[in-house]
Amino acid sequence: MEPNIIDFYNETPHGVNVIDKLNEEYDELQKKYDELKDKYFHYVKKHAIQQTIRRESWVHKDGGEATGPSVASSSSSSNSVA
Repeated sequence: MEPNIIDFYNETPHGVNVIDKLNEEYDELQKKYDELKDKYFHYVKKHAIQQTIRRESWVHKDGGEATGPSVASSSSSSNSVA
């Protein structure tokens, strides 16, 4: 930035004020970004736990094999081989 005549009379040049305003805007955006990041990680953690619970619900409580579409399709293919 080129110096202005008014900068001679001011304590700090005009360019410093612009940089300060940009830093303030950056701080605000960084705070918003951090909030969104926290919400995202909370969302991912919550849904990862729910998926784990769903997978565990496929297993019988008596310790038997899991029942579900993927297990059923693998057992039907083993029957065709035998």
